[in-house]
Amino acid sequence: YVQAEAFWDPSALPNVTFDQPITPNIARTKGEMATGSCYSPRFGGGTCDVECEALTGFSMDYLPSSSKPYVEYIHDPTASIVSFRKSQGYDTLAIHGYYARYWSRDKAYANLGFDDFISLEDMDNPERVRPCQWEGGLVTEAEMGRQIIAAYESRDPDVPLFLHAVTIQNHLADTDAMWGMLTDYFDGVDEPVILVLWGDHYNAIGNGMEVYTTTGYASDDTKDPRGHQTPLLIWSNYWKEPVALGTVAAYQITTVTDDLYGLEQPAYFDLLREEFGLYRARSLGTTVEPDGTYSQDALTSAQQEVYDAHWLLEYDLLFGENYQNAPIVQQ
Repeated sequence: YVQAEAFWDPSALPNVTFDQPITPNIARTKGEMATGSCYSPRFGGGTCDVECEALTGFSMDYLPSSSKPYVEYIHDPTASIVSFRKSQGYDTLAIHGYYARYWSRDKAYANLGFDDFISLEDMDNPERVRPCQWEGGLVTEAEMGRQIIAAYESRDPDVPLFLHAVTIQNHLADTDAMWGMLTDYFDGVDEPVILVLWGDHYNAIGNGMEVYTTTGYASDDTKDPRGHQTPLLIWSNYWKEPVALGTVAAYQITTVTDDLYGLEQPAYFDLLREEFGLYRARSLGTTVEPDGTYSQDALTSAQQEVYDAHWLLEYDLLFGENYQNAPIVQQ
C-alpha cells in the first residue's frame, strides 16, 4: 500500500493543456491494472484520517469532523487489514517519511497490527527537498520508493509481507516517477506482488480554490465531491488486465483490492461489500451512487439500513465490547 500526499490528476481540469505528459508512467501501465478514484473524506489535510479508513474499513463519516482516530481512539489493539494479515502469518511493516510521533503513528501503528515502523528517525541521510517550507525538508517520493524496495529486499523471504507506506513530498510528477520505479522493480521479482497507490486529498491551490473555480472544475466549496476524488491504482506483477473501478470510498480500498485478487478478508468486510452494491461512498453529506453520480438527498431505506449497520460495526470495534469477534457459545 502507498498513500501519496496530495496526489491528484490536473489533466482533469477542463480547458487546460500541458506541454508535456503529466503522468507518463501511470499512462504506460494503465492497460495492465485497475484504475479509478478514491473518494477521500478530507480536503487540504487530514492525511491520517484517509489512511485510517483505508487500513480499517472504518468511515470518518460517523466520527466528529475534527477528530483524529490515531490520536483519540486507537489506544488498544484495533481491527484492521494489518492485524488480519498478521494473523495469517504475514510480517507487517509501515514506512512514513516524517517523525514517528506525527499524528501518534508510533502508538497507533502498533495497535493496528504493524510489527515494525520505519520513520524519518530511522532513515540514514534520506534525500529531502524544500527545507524553506519544512524544517529539514521533506523526504522525497524517490527516497520513499527506495525505502520500499530496500524493505522488500531485506524481508524474510519465507514469510509474506504486508507493507504500507505514506509519502509526504509529492507533488505529482515525482509520485508518477516513484510509481514507475516501483512497477519496474516489482515486475522483475519472482514473488507475486500487489501494489496499491492512492492520493489522500486535494489541496487549496493559488488563492484558496482559485485553480478549481477558474477552470470550472469545481465550486469554491471544499465539500464539492469533485474535489474529493483522487487517483486509485491497483497493479500486480502476475495479473495484468485493465479494470475500470469507478469511484471507491477510501474505506473500501481493501475490499476492492482483495476482491480483485481473491484474497481473504476479515469477516466484517462482508458488510462493506454489501454496502458497495448500494453506494460507492458516503462522506460529508454526499452519496456516490453505484453509477458514479452524486446525491445530497436522504439515503434510501436500503442504503440507510446498511449505513447504520456499518456504524454499529465500527462502534463495536472502536468503542464497544468487540462482540463481533467474541467466541460463539454453544447452547
